[in-house]
Amino acid sequence: MQLSQNQVRLFQGTRYSISEIELQDVPQSIAEAFKYDDPEKQLQLHTGTPQGGGERAAMFHGHGGATEEQKVNILRYFRKVDSGIQELLKKVRSPLILAGVEYLFPIYKQANNYAYLLDAGITGNPDELKPEELHAQAWQIVQTYFEQEQQELVNRYQELTGTGQTSSNIIEIVPAAYFQRVDTLFVAVGIQK
Repeated sequence: MQLSQNQVRLFQGTRYSISEIELQDVPQSIAEAFKYDDPEKQLQLHTGTPQGGGERAAMFHGHGGATEEQKVNILRYFRKVDSGIQELLKKVRSPLILAGVEYLFPIYKQANNYAYLLDAGITGNPDELKPEELHAQAWQIVQTYFEQEQQELVNRYQELTGTGQTSSNIIEIVPAAYFQRVDTLFVAVGIQK
């Protein structure tokens, strides 16, 4: 997920491809998230001067510590983002990788409710990265995650060998799979029967 105060984008990827998922009910920027807030609040949000490519960065002004106030508002924004993302990912178990400026990661993790958010992320300004660049960097992170998960499953299989809870006999495996009694199935790559 590409995450900044000015833009949120969600991508779905495989080993060889990446595609953007259309976001609905997800604020696309911090300014959009707060455009209907109570005007009586002491926080004032406005856009500053253009930054590079004509984008305007969100600026906060208010009473008290600006840095803490900004963190609180970023957290509020990320909770709104997370709420919309949760709706999209509610039936998914895929790893989620954040791409953004590093100081935003712990704030988003505080707002996050998705169980498969990875600790590792892509740091830097994601607004400047093309989807293919995000894909290449994300795959490096995800590949490590999948290899670690696979090794943990192999270790578990080896621990359970001889207990009656594992099998390499296809005659036992097929009926067990049919009756949903298979937790993990290992299939050799490129071999189908």
